[in-house]
Amino acid sequence: MSYVITPSEKARSKTNPQPIGLQNKGEINPLRLLLKNIFGFSIPYLQFLVFFGLLFSTLILETSLWLLMGLGLLYIVCDVFAKRRDLRSFFTGFEWFYIAIIGFLFFANDMDLFKFLHGLIYYRWIIALSTLPYLFYLFPGINRYLLLFIYGGLTISVFGLFQHFTGWHPFLENFPVYYSFLSYDAYAIAGSFDSPLTFGLVFSSINSFIWTRFLSDLKNDGEKNYLYLLMALILSITCFFTYDLRIWILSILSLIIPCFFISKKYFLISSLSVVTIFYLLFWSLEPFRDIFLHVQNQFEILKAQMHTTHALWFESINKNLWFGDQTFPINLFAEFNLIKSASWNIMENSYLLLLKQVGVIGFVIFLGFFLQCLLLNLRLIKEIPPTHKWHKVLALGTLCIQVNMHLAGLFFPIFTHSHILFLFIVLISVLIYFDDAYGIGIVPDDSCL
Repeated sequence: MSYVITPSEKARSKTNPQPIGLQNKGEINPLRLLLKNIFGFSIPYLQFLVFFGLLFSTLILETSLWLLMGLGLLYIVCDVFAKRRDLRSFFTGFEWFYIAIIGFLFFANDMDLFKFLHGLIYYRWIIALSTLPYLFYLFPGINRYLLLFIYGGLTISVFGLFQHFTGWHPFLENFPVYYSFLSYDAYAIAGSFDSPLTFGLVFSSINSFIWTRFLSDLKNDGEKNYLYLLMALILSITCFFTYDLRIWILSILSLIIPCFFISKKYFLISSLSVVTIFYLLFWSLEPFRDIFLHVQNQFEILKAQMHTTHALWFESINKNLWFGDQTFPINLFAEFNLIKSASWNIMENSYLLLLKQVGVIGFVIFLGFFLQCLLLNLRLIKEIPPTHKWHKVLALGTLCIQVNMHLAGLFFPIFTHSHILFLFIVLISVLIYFDDAYGIGIVPDDSCL
């Protein structure tokens, strides 16, 4: 039986001309080798399904993610006891967070094992964050998944435009209707998600990658790639038809933030262009003005409801200031747990909810984690060379997504919505993997990771 050749070895063979899989072949345990091949065979396909689920469904996302975690951990366990290991142990820099949050949950729940496990299931994304970087190391292929994310997002955006005029949804019957430019009733785009807001959060994130690639090519090579420009405009139109003021703002930021980091000139031009186009449409096109005023009115209604909810939360915060009330509603497969109604259209401040749940001590722990994610992202933007275009796009696009997610958190409960959290965690896991790879200098080209 020959030695298994993992995809990571194939990728890293570009920097090491030594033959792969030939050393110490007689020392490999045949049973352990068989188990590693069994566990590792489906991992690349599950990685594909994770990114597909990010585009399409929380059910697909969570199911494939936990299958990936389970098989990946079994692979790593077999690897740990091998004499010649495929996985190189490395520190992610987030170990302090894992220890701090697990210890906090245990002691904040008075060392009650049942309550501790309930809180751990609620924050199950921590397990994914601690495992995914190592699986990306063992089974690389980030560029393929990023391209799936971009071009798959474009395909679903085209479907969303069809949905706008037909109102067809694979899971929901009652769907929000708004007045359209074409003088008849049209439907807010949600794809296959539970709400237009979730759809908009995901697809404005995809748009940040497309804008980043278009602007990077324009700045560094003087290349006007009209395909990326067309894709970005299609996704922007799709986000507009979600009819949500929050998504409109995030969609604009998916252009403004990359411009700021790529070129101050582009930042100034894009900012002035957005303001000018808005005022021209608002004062010269009555249907647009009607839609904007309607969406703004809906936003104000939801904002008033949010203040009522927050008043109750402040009472709970005063009673449980340091450790919070430790109430964690389990949110598995969000879109299938909803009653078929418009109950998804809510507005809450995620950070106030987090303070209510975990108190001041837990809030500080999470704040440190989010700050470290931002600093990691900023450092990678500086370290990744311009020649590694897709890696640069992924780092800058992820920064844009981080900023948008935190801004959305002011008006939407992102920390209780598993799909948005897992999008964030998958991308942060990629950054952790990049940080290790660039730190030890094994990145010869743009596709080897």
